[in-house]
Amino acid sequence: MISNDFSSFSLLMPSGRRALLLVNTLILGLSVAVGCLLPAVFLGSTASRSVGLHSQPLMVLLLLFAAIPPYIHGLSWIGFSDWLRSLGEALSLPVVSVGGWVSTLWVQTMSWGPLAVGLVWLGAASVPRVLKDAGRLMTDEHTVWQRVTLPLMKPALAAAAGLVMLMSMTDYMIPTLFQKSVYPLEIFAEYSASGNPYGAFWLSLPLIAATVVIFLRLCSPMLASGWQPDYREDEQIRDRPAWFQWAHRGAWIWGSLLLFVPLIQLLLGSGSLRVILDSVAAGRNEISVSLLTAGLAGAISLVPALGAAFYLQRCSRQKRQIWLFLLLVPLAVPPPLMGIGLVTIWNRPLPLDMYGSLAMPVMAALVRFLPLVVLVVWTHLQRLDRKLLEAVELLPVSTYRRWRKGILPLLKPGLVAGFCLMAALTLGEVGATVVVTPPGYSTLAIRIFNLLHYGAREAVAGLCLFLLSLILIFSAIAVASLQSVNTAKQKGDPHAGSASHP
Repeated sequence: MISNDFSSFSLLMPSGRRALLLVNTLILGLSVAVGCLLPAVFLGSTASRSVGLHSQPLMVLLLLFAAIPPYIHGLSWIGFSDWLRSLGEALSLPVVSVGGWVSTLWVQTMSWGPLAVGLVWLGAASVPRVLKDAGRLMTDEHTVWQRVTLPLMKPALAAAAGLVMLMSMTDYMIPTLFQKSVYPLEIFAEYSASGNPYGAFWLSLPLIAATVVIFLRLCSPMLASGWQPDYREDEQIRDRPAWFQWAHRGAWIWGSLLLFVPLIQLLLGSGSLRVILDSVAAGRNEISVSLLTAGLAGAISLVPALGAAFYLQRCSRQKRQIWLFLLLVPLAVPPPLMGIGLVTIWNRPLPLDMYGSLAMPVMAALVRFLPLVVLVVWTHLQRLDRKLLEAVELLPVSTYRRWRKGILPLLKPGLVAGFCLMAALTLGEVGATVVVTPPGYSTLAIRIFNLLHYGAREAVAGLCLFLLSLILIFSAIAVASLQSVNTAKQKGDPHAGSASHP
């Protein structure tokens, strides 16, 4: 058995075509990170952070779109490019056909752009206002932004670039739509052809090593520095040079395209309400499986997320950095390898037989997205007044009543946001779910991804529009839940808790 396990050890050093795939994947990830970061800097670092969802509708919508799966963006932009081509032919204009790596780069940039904008926005909100006010006494607003805000935002900018690179380098759905092969797809193909999980593991190690290095170099500084966002500041764009104004307008156009092209294209591509209803009716079994899987994954994730959040809150700074790194390492693992690992672990005689049941896609979602739920709950826990939590723990009542009446109500916004985030991400997950979903079952995301290759444009658009609506509902509940804490703080509600500043 051991000799068979290590028979594919030669895959550890990719050569020839596989080496070229690895290089292309790295270049693609770097290009997508740069493409996302440039507009994100102009949008996120100068955006309003006033309390209230109405204060910055474009930013709020971008945050909602952060959970939209890449293949929905891919389908939308394919339809949009077809419309532009038809318009050019009708007007007798020269038509430039763009595809391959250019289209892959553009669609991935639009897919992960909201994530970059959100992190930059968070980093800008974490810059102490007193430092910017001191700079404003001596110089103009743009110089303060350039010499105070941006340097202090470096951890957030690095984290945004690093996470976007990780997402791009571990995604194979968008390159597949444009007939381009990347390294994660090679891992899936190797396992599909040989059925050998160890071969897939050795093959994936070079990519995992690259993503872990990126994570350590770019994402760790933000975790180590910590942040205390101030959402009450409203930063205005004034005293900016002309080039900045034009760059800012271009970033707003980019953000608007990111939002409205998928919405409008899916509405037009579905044809009519009847087509949408027929598509939803035809996929009702997959919709039921998706909602059940998302609900179970969301509910189960809250227990370990709550325990991990309290542990991170109470451990020392050095231990916290180590545990945060270990917690977030799964984000650097290609999704197909996660699915292969789950199959390898559970496809054997065990006292608890999980293989062949819906527990497998639930576990795939937990393995992939639990770190993000932990971060959401822990971040909310950080914003609560520690003295308030300590006072609750000193109440002379049973542990059950202390948690039910005191601690859980304080944590409710973070728990609701964590549940909704897990549900939204699970609904759109394909990379690991397609490997572990048992025969006879399928999720809505898998049905959409399979139909994308058969040319059923109207049916796919109708299903994508329905899936998009579900994800946006969960995302809106998550954002509104966290935003309610900021609103309560501004109104002086003592039960909302207040951020503790050392």
